[in-house]
Amino acid sequence: MTGVPLTWSERAELASDVGPDPRFVGAILSLADAVPLARLRERVTTRALDVPSLRRVLVDPGGRPHWLPAAGDLGSHVDLAPLDGGPLAATAGLLCRDLDPRRPLWQLTLVADPDDPPGAGRWLVVRVHHAVADGPTAIAEILHLLADIPVRAVDDGGALSSRHLGTAGFGRSARWMPPGVGLVAALAPRSPRTSLLRPIAPGCELVVLRLDLEAVHAAGRRAGGTVNDVLLAAVALLHGALARERGERLRHVTVSVPVMWGGSRRRRNTVGLLRVAVPAPATGETATSYISRIAARTRRRKALLVDDSPARLTAPVTVALARLGLLRPLMARQRQITTLLTNVHGPVGSVEVCGSRVRTIVPLTPAAGNIPVVAAALSYGTQLVLTLRIDPTALSAEGVRRVARAAVERVAPGSLRDDDW
Repeated sequence: MTGVPLTWSERAELASDVGPDPRFVGAILSLADAVPLARLRERVTTRALDVPSLRRVLVDPGGRPHWLPAAGDLGSHVDLAPLDGGPLAATAGLLCRDLDPRRPLWQLTLVADPDDPPGAGRWLVVRVHHAVADGPTAIAEILHLLADIPVRAVDDGGALSSRHLGTAGFGRSARWMPPGVGLVAALAPRSPRTSLLRPIAPGCELVVLRLDLEAVHAAGRRAGGTVNDVLLAAVALLHGALARERGERLRHVTVSVPVMWGGSRRRRNTVGLLRVAVPAPATGETATSYISRIAARTRRRKALLVDDSPARLTAPVTVALARLGLLRPLMARQRQITTLLTNVHGPVGSVEVCGSRVRTIVPLTPAAGNIPVVAAALSYGTQLVLTLRIDPTALSAEGVRRVARAAVERVAPGSLRDDDW
């Protein structure tokens, strides 16, 4: 049977899976009521016919990877696990486990609370390999797979057709400019030297903050910016504070931001690259002034991001370095960026899965190289959830939580909600 060759972006994501943990994107769905495993498996088996990307397996004959249709019941891609140390600890454990490469590269795990009925769970952990889809696409397709009222659909060509799910927060629509101009948006001053950048170890811990979306919007509007600018400010303040605790001072924090390029008709894993050197705030500078300065920088850089040329041009290099065994050591020693941040527009309205309301959607993103804190944000209804994935050998999760809450409160006062995690 003839397979579908991987795109260069997909090959680069596959090549980038050099550890120490698997390269997963996904989410945790917190459900109001426990959902039976059997019912969820039935839903997946029925709906999987509508999501072609979840019904294919990766084969790699002679170093030429391609996709083939998967055989068998996809309901087996849903399993049940006991709650071990809380939902975040259970998820962190799952993020370290490889998937079976002979099967489609995704898995749904119901995590059961001791009070849940037998064979049911109230937390659903979604893991999708980054070669299958980027974060926004993965979340959209899983929600389409699971939601009682499908959230989105995929057309026959594999392009996205959004309904209730927004495009990525840093997204751009295509417009013509000279080829390669998008490369300029990927150029930024290198990260300052800091002991924060050290090769990460296997395993992770997760810190989750729930914010009021309108309060974050308001903070951005006051400064002439967006939610993305507020998030960049918070992430920069977080890293600046972590560095000061080590006796260091960061003049700026270089943040790498994946940008979904091409609007609602884009192809999966069509990702541009935006790098922003976020300056440290001036002494006595107000949050509004600080966000305004960041917004001016992001506007200039996003104006240059007219295509996905950075990703297209660097993907073959990534694949070649991985084949030579050089990618992991280079990533472990890189000094180009300080951290990564992604932001996804989730469903505007409430979502139910098998009759159970989804209370919160917690985004998950991979870590790699020498970056001990990576950030992912996702909006859902009136809330914005910020997940920080931490290397516990480098930083204390409680320490990061404390500093992150202070950073968010500074840039978006009153936005923090009571933490139920």
